[in-house]
Formats: sequence, structure tokens, C-alpha cells
Amino acid sequence: MTAQQANSRLKAIASSGTDLLRSSDNSAVVAAPMLHFRNAHPNSLKLYADVLRSRFASSLARATLPIIYHNLLRPFVGRKGSRFRAGDQLPEQTDILFVSHLLDVRRMQQSNDIYIGDLAEKLQGHGISSINALIDHTQSSSSDISENWCRSSTPRVVLARQLDIHTELQISARLSRAAFSLVKKSISGNTELARFAALDALSPTARDAMRIARQIGDLVKRLKPKIVMTTLEGHSWERLAFHAAHEANSTTICVGYAHAPLFPMHHALTAELGNGYDPDVIVVPGDVSLSVLKNNPTMLGKDIRVLGSVRSFAKSEEFSKEPISKICLLLPEGLNDEVSALIRLSLEASAKCPDVRFRIRLHPAMSKSLFLKQQPEFANLPPTFEWSQERTLNFDLAEANWALYRGSTAIISAPLLGTKPLHYRVPGELADIDPLFALEGYRESVDGPEQLVRILSTEHVSTEAELSTAIDFCSKFYVPLRENVLVDLMRGFKSES
Repeated sequence: MTAQQANSRLKAIASSGTDLLRSSDNSAVVAAPMLHFRNAHPNSLKLYADVLRSRFASSLARATLPIIYHNLLRPFVGRKGSRFRAGDQLPEQTDILFVSHLLDVRRMQQSNDIYIGDLAEKLQGHGISSINALIDHTQSSSSDISENWCRSSTPRVVLARQLDIHTELQISARLSRAAFSLVKKSISGNTELARFAALDALSPTARDAMRIARQIGDLVKRLKPKIVMTTLEGHSWERLAFHAAHEANSTTICVGYAHAPLFPMHHALTAELGNGYDPDVIVVPGDVSLSVLKNNPTMLGKDIRVLGSVRSFAKSEEFSKEPISKICLLLPEGLNDEVSALIRLSLEASAKCPDVRFRIRLHPAMSKSLFLKQQPEFANLPPTFEWSQERTLNFDLAEANWALYRGSTAIISAPLLGTKPLHYRVPGELADIDPLFALEGYRESVDGPEQLVRILSTEHVSTEAELSTAIDFCSKFYVPLRENVLVDLMRGFKSES
């Protein structure tokens, strides 16, 4: 299959998924991740590997045991009966319910959130209360979370990874009915995606989506927030969360925070589903994302605002590069495959660049020990390789001459600190996943070790115009958080009430 054929097939899959979502009267169908075509990022496309090759038998064979365990056995094992894993004392009512993510249990020691920073505290200055509900992506026990818990001026709860037996069995029943309805659609409508989605509706990810939405709905009923704000990346749980919030309180404004880079074919994020599954307002981290969404035909008439981001560059320290040092910083996304790809490329180049040090900076959601346990081949790297530890991103970028990356948005700060971005595009990929794809000049592309060696061995100086353009572009990618965006939404809510 050629790249052009694959792209055409992916567009058809994305469109078919949205059609199935719109035509279903079973809300559990929306839980199936496969029906929400997120983007053309290689990690997102893994979900469609069997679909593209029409290998339903392979999908069925891999899915059978997990389906049996998660839908029939798991409801009876593990910790049960708790609506939330841990939490502060909740008030009777709140103005805003934030839905964020717990990626590392140590984050509970900090009051600032990884996505919204100190936004909740700033809103308090305007008389606006809020609560932060965290989706747990850790493998930590409840006791580990409690031990790391630090009191915050904004109450927080960690959503449960498993609910009581009755609720879990209800979820199993609803997902089973959703799978059956998709099987019927695959037969009557001859829709190939539907039969794959029928298996996907019984996946652990679909269960997680149902469980998250159930808890968010319960919180909305209990706290009656005027605004519910979740991250927005095209996941199935987000649409179910909007639906649950709208059902629990029809006047609640649902805000989707599209904080991540917008990779090609960001279909699910912008798809119009109706029936309460869409956000009422979309907020973005900066002008770059605003421009991309505003130019999308499906976004005509949508309320899109720039909220800003905790990742906006604030140069609070002065950094200076050592003139004799040559450091190439590796900035992978939070995926084992991405880390491995950047290390392998650097290892091939390092033999011909003995004067270059390669520093590996893992995504905050990853741990070095767990990565090396899963990828032991990288346990004994050459002396020119080191792991970044206890350093800020700005410090690592400022000290480096180059930053090697694929899809990580950490690269946005590189030009602001005089570090040249080197984008590694794996040959044969269907789409460019470079967050700086719209930037002309300054950054360089790498598709193999020979190119990397050439760049690391050459004293290349960018022009002032290239650097100035790069700084201007990156300064607009993330802007400082603007609490007034939510303040204005609250005022609009009160004027309509």
C-alpha cells in the first residue's frame, strides 16, 4: 500500500468512525477508542494496524482473553466500593470542575497542576471556586497517593480505577450491548470498521472511558459546577465526559482544553457529534493552535479562545552556553518506542562524533528505572551518553547546542534559548509529526545517522532573520495562562441565568 493509498484509507476510517458515532443511540458505543480517529501520529495509528490490513482474525485472537478478564473477571477482584481513590474534603458546591491528569504520584506533593498550573489559585482572586479531579495514570497504590498528598487551596480528588461490583458489571453490560450493536451495523451496513470497533468497545480503554465519565457525572450532580473543563485530545473519554456533564446539569458549560500539538488529521478533536458529546467552548494554549483550528472548516462558528499554558516560556534565569561543550539533548515523547528510536539514532552517530555528549531527558510521565527494565539494551550506554536528572527543561536546553526530537512539544522552548531543533522523521512515516512543522528555517530535519553526523560535525550558524522568525513563532505557540478567559465565561453564565 502506497503512502497516498494509506492516507486515503485513513481518511475513510476517520469519516466512518464519526458516522458510526452519530448514528448510534447507544452512548456506550462512544466509549470505543477506534471510532475517534485522533491524528496521524504513529502511536495513534497503531490502533488501526489490523484495520488497514483487514486482519480481523488477528484482532479477535489478541482481544479474546483481555475481553474475558476485564469484562467478566476483573469486576470481582481488586479494590472495590470507593467512588474516588483519594481526595480532599469537598464543598457542597463549586464554580468550576477541572479534569486533569495524575502522571506521577510525586506530583501530589505540589499544589500546582501539571496542565493548569496555578490557574485555580488565580481564579480564587476573582471569587471563583474550583475543584480538580485527576485521572490516575500511575500504577501507584492508594496508600502511595495518600503518603504524597499535600494540602492545596484547591480541593483535589483522584478518580478511582475501579468502582463497586454492581457499577462495574453495569459497565460490562452496557459495553456488551454496544459491541452487539456495532456487529449488527457491520452486517447490515457492510461497514468493516464496525466489527473491529465491536472488539474495541470491550477493551480496557473503553471501560476506563465509561468509568471516568461516570465519576465526572457524579461530581457534576453533587457539586453543580457552572463550568467543567477537561483536556481535549480526541479521546473517547472526553466525549463521554461532556455527555455525562450535560446530562447531570444541562446548564453546565463544557470546555475542552486542546493543549497538545495538533498533528495532521486531528479528526476526533474537531468532529461534530451532537447529542451533548461536543464541548461548548474550546480553549487553546496559543495563537498557533488558534490559527490551525480557526482555519478548519468544521470549526466554523465554534467558540475558540486562547487560554494560554503553563509551558509558556518565562526566562527567569540567565543561561550561558559553554563555548567548548557540544551537547545534543534527546527530547522524546512519553513513549518507549520514541525514546528507543532517538537513542538508537544517536548511538549510530556517536561513533563518528566522539566530542559530542548525548543527554537523554525523559518525559515527566516516564521513569528511567521502568524504561530500562522494559528496554534493558540501553542499560549500559557509552560514556558520552548521560541521563538528565534533577534539571529543569530550560537548563537542559540552554546548555545544549542541539535538541533531537520527534513529536515532543518540549522543543518549543529550544529556539528561545538558542538551541537548534533537529527533527527526526522516520523514513516511511505517513505524516509529519513535528510540532514546529510550520516554522520555516532554523530547525533541521534528520532521517538517518549520516545526516545527524553531518550536522553535529558542522559549525552551522543560523542567520539572525531565521532565529528571529523562530523566536517569534515559538513565543506565540504557548502564551501565559489567562484566567480572564474563564472569568468571562463565568460572567456570561451568570448573565444568562
